[in-house]
Parts: sequence; C-alpha cells; structure tokens
Amino acid sequence: MEDRKIVVYVRREGRETRILSFNAPPEISQKEALDKGFAVDGNSYVLAITGDTVVSGDIISGSELGPRPEVPRPLAVVLADSQRELTKWLGKLGFEVTFS
Repeated sequence: MEDRKIVVYVRREGRETRILSFNAPPEISQKEALDKGFAVDGNSYVLAITGDTVVSGDIISGSELGPRPEVPRPLAVVLADSQRELTKWLGKLGFEVTFS
C-alpha cells in the first residue's frame, strides 16, 4: 500500500507561538484529533505550540498532561518535539508527513 500524504502547515502567530495545521482526512475522527491535543477548525485540525507546550507520547497538549514547565523551553525545541510526535502518530496511520 502506498503511503498517503499529509502536508502540515507551520504558521507564525506572534513571536513565541507557532500554529500547526493540516486538512482533516476522513480516517482521523474529530474525537481522535481532539484526544491528541488538536482543535477542530472547519475541515482542519490545528494546534498552537509555545514554549509551555507539553509533548508526551503522541499527545501534544498542556492541560491533560499535568503542570506546565516552570521555565518554558525554547520554541524551536518544543516545535521539533511536536513535529516528531505528529510524524510518528500520522505515520502509524499510514500517512507520509511533510511540513510547509
């Protein structure tokens, strides 16, 4: 089976925030996306990343995973962690991920 492709868009929202978003494929339910930390925005799944974002397993969030770090990590570190976990999660579902 050939991998299906998902393009994840990375957008700057202010100095310390990045927004990850991708078009919602029918194979990923809204509940599953919400459980992973994404919000539903029309036909897209979106996630705000800051230095306070907690990445644990393939869940990228803050509220469900306990207290936020006392000292925020550099945005680039959290963004890279989030992208790795997103790539793993979507890869398990048979998607090839690229970032734009």
